[in-house]
Amino acid sequence: MGLWIGGFVRAMALRSGAWKLVRQGFDREAAASLAMIGALHDLDFGRSAMDEAAMAEMERIAPDLIPSLVQTLKLWSAWRRGAAADTASAAVRGCKVIPFRHRAGGADKP
Repeated sequence: MGLWIGGFVRAMALRSGAWKLVRQGFDREAAASLAMIGALHDLDFGRSAMDEAAMAEMERIAPDLIPSLVQTLKLWSAWRRGAAADTASAAVRGCKVIPFRHRAGGADKP
């Protein structure tokens, strides 16, 4: 858990302002996921205020918990990008999409 969680928390520090929106708790599930990642980080670095039984349980469930936490944050991020992209997408609506088909042994042609 240590290597991954430490890297994730360091990466978050690079864009701390962006993560502030999650921490503000407009999306409670995303805020809780971020708080749990912080708790796992504290646990991994020996800074947890949990008792031994709680720490042991967290360490036991962390491998199953982390993917769910990351997925929740990914969905929140996609929603945020989608909200911003909705404004920009109005400019590209109506653009013709040309399908790409790959032909083995030959040139790629639509």
